[in-house]
Amino acid sequence: MKDMTVEQFNRALKAGLGRCILFLDGCENKEPYREAVLNACLDGYAYDEQCEGTRAWYTYKLLSCFNDEEYFFSRVRHKLHEVVCWNGNCWEFEHLFDLILEFAKTGYAPAKELIGEIYVQLLDCLADKKPQLYTVDYEFQWLEHVCIKGLQTGGLDALVKIAADIGGLLRKTTEYDGGNFDSFVWYCNEKYGENHVAALKAAEDGDGNIAYYLENVVEYEKPEYAPTEAEKKKITKLREKIKRRMERERDKKCNVKKILRKMKKYDNTDREGDWHGIALDIVNGENMLFPIEAYMYVYTGLCACCRKSVVEAMHKRGLLTDELLQECLYDCYDETREFAEKIIKN
Repeated sequence: MKDMTVEQFNRALKAGLGRCILFLDGCENKEPYREAVLNACLDGYAYDEQCEGTRAWYTYKLLSCFNDEEYFFSRVRHKLHEVVCWNGNCWEFEHLFDLILEFAKTGYAPAKELIGEIYVQLLDCLADKKPQLYTVDYEFQWLEHVCIKGLQTGGLDALVKIAADIGGLLRKTTEYDGGNFDSFVWYCNEKYGENHVAALKAAEDGDGNIAYYLENVVEYEKPEYAPTEAEKKKITKLREKIKRRMERERDKKCNVKKILRKMKKYDNTDREGDWHGIALDIVNGENMLFPIEAYMYVYTGLCACCRKSVVEAMHKRGLLTDELLQECLYDCYDETREFAEKIIKN
């Protein structure tokens, strides 16, 4: 892998490019890059967390190159405690928790202990907490995320304990209902189907918490909302307005030359810049023959989802080199890694 200055490394790291892992893996003097990796551990850098998820796998691969787990773990643990105690946002928690989970997957005992502590802390917190009007109860979102991750790593055995704990929690408070765990139930159905219900019925506990979970969470039905006639008219008008706007945008779609001129104006690693609109024009221009520099503009940009799309486009046109393909195996986005693995196998 080619040498990178700290500035070049930082730029590629924020984009989530696999070249950072490949570079560190073969780098004799890693110390100048330690701070950059620590910042990625604490801040995440995902451009659109809702689409690409957290970068926990990628970040853990980077820190593993230093063979100094305690250094990174202690600082991530401290940041996670800050987020929980001071009510940080949902994405901060998910990135930090997922990174701790990567430590735990290797058998690192302090990480396993911390996960258990966070789980109990959130259960206790929610048992005593009353919902606040006009604020977000992040603790419920955090607990649901922890439960889903617990199911991913522990399977149906973990589900029995989680269901009993959720049932016990909801029996302690009337402020919340089964609807707060709809994403968890959806995940159970997607992964196990009816098997997860059968497993819970077979494991019903003596104190009735699992039975309560089955009745009030699994069988929970959200109240249906029926819009008024006035609201229906507003919705129809809004849909028509959006449709007309999309048609106008399609009619004045940029041609290749205009897009290439725009590329020179905007830095593709500026989180607040207008580069992402240009990237989307390139990604969505399936019938437009862009030169390699346009694809690389998207590839090296901050958006991992756009990069995955442009990697597919480059592969179709025969522009995806072996070097880039190898780099994609270590990309921050799991779908890009999976695509690269599939291409190499075939």
